[in-house]
Amino acid sequence: MKLDPNSDVSQFVTFTLDKEIFGVLIHAVEEIITLPDKVTPVPKAPSYFSGMINLRGEVISVIDLKKRLSLPSSDHSDSTRIMIVSIADAKVGMIVDSVSRVLPIAANHVLPPPAIMHQSNASYIFGSVQQADSVLLLLDTDQLIRVNELAIYSQIVDNENLPATRELQASAAVKERILIGFKLGFQNYALDIKYIEEIIELPKITPVPEMSHLIEGIFHQRNQALPILYLGNQFRLPPSEITEETTVLIINDSGLVMGYIVDQITEVFRAYDNEIIPPPPNVSGRSAEQLEGILKVKQNDTTEVVMALNVEKILSDEEHEYLIQLNEGLNDGQDDPADHQSSSEVISILKFHVGEEIFAIRVPDIDEITIMQKMVPVPKAPPFVNGVINLRGDVITIIDLAKVFGNTAQSAAETTRIVIVSMEEQKAGFQVDRVIGIEHVPLSLFEKPSGLIRGQYNLFVEGIGRTPDKDEVIILMDIGEILIQSETYDGEWGNHLLGEPEDRISENVSSF
Repeated sequence: MKLDPNSDVSQFVTFTLDKEIFGVLIHAVEEIITLPDKVTPVPKAPSYFSGMINLRGEVISVIDLKKRLSLPSSDHSDSTRIMIVSIADAKVGMIVDSVSRVLPIAANHVLPPPAIMHQSNASYIFGSVQQADSVLLLLDTDQLIRVNELAIYSQIVDNENLPATRELQASAAVKERILIGFKLGFQNYALDIKYIEEIIELPKITPVPEMSHLIEGIFHQRNQALPILYLGNQFRLPPSEITEETTVLIINDSGLVMGYIVDQITEVFRAYDNEIIPPPPNVSGRSAEQLEGILKVKQNDTTEVVMALNVEKILSDEEHEYLIQLNEGLNDGQDDPADHQSSSEVISILKFHVGEEIFAIRVPDIDEITIMQKMVPVPKAPPFVNGVINLRGDVITIIDLAKVFGNTAQSAAETTRIVIVSMEEQKAGFQVDRVIGIEHVPLSLFEKPSGLIRGQYNLFVEGIGRTPDKDEVIILMDIGEILIQSETYDGEWGNHLLGEPEDRISENVSSF
């Protein structure tokens, strides 16, 4: 944005970059903010493109102005600011060292840029003003980022308007999707659940030296040998330290089944297609293909910017073909696992820890998985009810499964999650200690619980199974029964069953 030809005097906001003074027309400046705690990077973006921030519900691209002008970089300080400027009807944030003042400048005082101006900056500087002991350089903000490099981001609705908006979107037949959120380093990513076959703990990996440039090695899962790689490698992120939260997503990419190592599963959430904002056009090449778009996810009082990945473009065509051939070579002569499961229905389950034991519920019952939220206590509620939360306009009761099972409840930790379920239009949240992952298992794996109906938590058990490959016991919970019991609880479980015939009790306890 240059001088107004109809005005003799223009107002400029002045700021410093590497001790040099610059100015932009005040009409181009929307606001000036302090540097936020988090600027979400975009993989493989230009070096001057710092990433994106969420500013009151709007996703804004941020550039490092010193890098854009080829000036020496330096650490940020307390005086570092982001100037939000308007460029071609879009908002862009510019990181500057400090903001000085608003200065009126007469048009006849504006001189051409210095003749020795670096050629790469010539198009960005439209004029200069001689001051007592320095030269003020005037920036043409419209030239900093070309129009064809900008993404015009849509305004995301406020939290209180979200339920009504979702109803409108649903009535307009906008596709709703379920996404698995995870972290790579400090960045948030997500994949569409339709590509994910399972989510498992990090298995034992057998290195393959001649393929170390592409994969970490191979692992065995359900009678198959599968390649595995750290997903961050595709975005040139350094490998992270292995922790108990390190997880593997087993994905099916156009027939290629393999494992992606991620640092931590964060949540499962639902989003409409039109809530996924297209990636900025200045992210080009492979980066643009790998990134499906940007999504904002609200948790408590904060909003996270999440990169939604395009599963089918994470690998290059050559890498994909190479790994397809590798899979075929690894599994030549192997029995088809489907042959062993053909006699039994296969169900999808979510496994999680409550204390030291492993439990599971059926995936179709799950709406989403979220981190701990601020809870409001409910007076005179049963002892297993921790309170209620406001989740995007829905008031949801949170049940602590540890208390339901009679275990000692643990304090909430970083791994604590709330599993939101729906049964017959009723929603509830179950607090669990740690989510393990999603698996597809044969229904025949589980047997009806034995022993007294009212013993321990058999009342809520749909089946008990032992996995042959890990030799672990999984308790499949009857979510519907827990909700029924919670509604009728008056100090003792199972009162709603008293006086019913024995065969009716069996039907309530197990669906097998």
